Amino acid sequence: MGGSKFHQGSIFRTTSQGTFIPNPSLLDTTYTQCLYMIVLLFWLWLKISV
Repeated sequence: MGGSKFHQGSIFRTTSQGTFIPNPSLLDTTYTQCLYMIVLLFWLWLKISV
């Protein structure tokens, strides 16, 4: 369990720094898409683990 939590943390950090910073004008759409993807992945991970 600890491994998956650490893995999620590193994914979070990579996306926020790699995707959001380069293009401030696209921040809004990119942020929404990224958030949607994170929620979707988290939901799938929950379904698989449970």
